[in-house]
Amino acid sequence: MVPAAVVVALAIAALVVVGLVRKERASAAAQEQALIRNGFSRCDGDAPQLETVVRLLRNSSEFEVRRPWKRQVDDTVVYRYEVSREDAESTQRILDDEFLCTLKRPSEQPVLLYLSPATLGKGLGAQLIEKLLVITAPRGLEKLAPSASAHSASILAAFGPLGVPLGDLVDPEQLALFARGASHGVFAIRCHGEHCALELFGAYARRAMEPIRWEETWAFVRRVVGSSTVGTSSHNPSRGLPQATHR
Repeated sequence: MVPAAVVVALAIAALVVVGLVRKERASAAAQEQALIRNGFSRCDGDAPQLETVVRLLRNSSEFEVRRPWKRQVDDTVVYRYEVSREDAESTQRILDDEFLCTLKRPSEQPVLLYLSPATLGKGLGAQLIEKLLVITAPRGLEKLAPSASAHSASILAAFGPLGVPLGDLVDPEQLALFARGASHGVFAIRCHGEHCALELFGAYARRAMEPIRWEETWAFVRRVVGSSTVGTSSHNPSRGLPQATHR
């Protein structure tokens, strides 16, 4: 006979799992309603093309795109989707939420920025995270010297091609805007050519931060889209993004 204490422990564990599943489903439903409320529509047919872009930005073929949504913004299209990959050791699915847009920069070369929330500070924790980011940086990218701008404290780490200054990859105005992304829920910004992806903080990181509403993050993404120097009269919304951006 199974001891009563074991039965109680299993029952409590089951209740916890059920509670977490319900919470996750409620969060996903709320996020879906926010997307619909802000003019997004599902575009599952675009997933293969988006996957190509995501793998280019992350320089790896192990990533997949799930649950893509899109919305027209002025003369371009903004995508929102989940990036999925399998952990090499546990085969556990790891998901990142991400936005994708087109963005004109001074260079076509890749750049990767990791942003630091105000709660992280510059202590030992930040230093350890920075070292981990260096170890896991995509192939071909080197850690760049920090910018001399007043916003450099908000950038945890920056990566780009060897020998190329950060200022040659992102202009000062855009860099200042990017640096404010953490306070709007953005953890990483990846650019290559005219592709620009904004990865959001994961659930664990958000628990240690001040609550950020979905609309705040979306407003920031729109400001990033608006910062592009591409002229509205000549920009082709299908250039730099998958052909599926045609509506």
